[in-house]
Amino acid sequence: MTVYADMLVGTNILINCFLLLITAKITRCAYKWYRVVIAAAAGGFGCLYIFLPPLFAAADFIIKAVGCIGIVLLAFSCKTFKNAVFGCAVFLGVNAAFCGLTLLCINIFNIKAAVISGTVYYDISPAVLLIGSAVCYGAITVLWRLFRPDGADCQKKKTTLCYGKKSEDVRLLIDSGNRLKDTTSDHPVIVISKEKAKSITGFDLEGVTVPPKELRGFRLVPYYTVSGHGLLPAFICEKAYIDDIDRGCVIAAVSGGKFGDDFDGIAPPEILETRV
Repeated sequence: MTVYADMLVGTNILINCFLLLITAKITRCAYKWYRVVIAAAAGGFGCLYIFLPPLFAAADFIIKAVGCIGIVLLAFSCKTFKNAVFGCAVFLGVNAAFCGLTLLCINIFNIKAAVISGTVYYDISPAVLLIGSAVCYGAITVLWRLFRPDGADCQKKKTTLCYGKKSEDVRLLIDSGNRLKDTTSDHPVIVISKEKAKSITGFDLEGVTVPPKELRGFRLVPYYTVSGHGLLPAFICEKAYIDDIDRGCVIAAVSGGKFGDDFDGIAPPEILETRV
């Protein structure tokens, strides 16, 4: 069996993109498309390593482990060591699951294989691999939406936030996984993008701990996730209209991460209860 470098690199780049997107979905890690593409490309070109002379097993393991860590760090903003370890573990798990499904298909259809520098390559059409990757990504996305509590991923609410004389339209994803609350009032907290926050307040609040003097209602909201914890800058919106219904004042925290393409922030289900 002949392995062509250009086909090998191209196929690996596209499959890496799917695997990284699945990792982001499982870890709920914010990502930027250009970083995912760069990381996938690094992994794709890294597969040319198989054409080098064979190394000792320990050296081979170290090189591949460093490659895995490098891909994850390139793709995602891992602010803590725990966050990085969690991302690498999930990425490895996703790869292992994909390899397992691939091996299942190979055994069923009795596909021929070749061993190159200790790596096994099967005579599978790149189109089949890409379609299989896309199907896996689609299946995980569907299952994720179906089995999330309260069907939260299906609820996106048109919202207007009012701050002083300004107002800003945002689209909020009602997410039961968001349990942020203000420690003073015990009110639920929505999380919006830094772009929307700057548009409504006039200030870039990402990572801010000491507020500008002109900013009213500033506070810090503690958050805890499986990948880390910290403080989010937040401010009070005097009014919030969700689906044109007045929900009273709302506390909006600011995230520096990227949300989905069709929503600008997340909110807990409790936000749909009228507040004053």
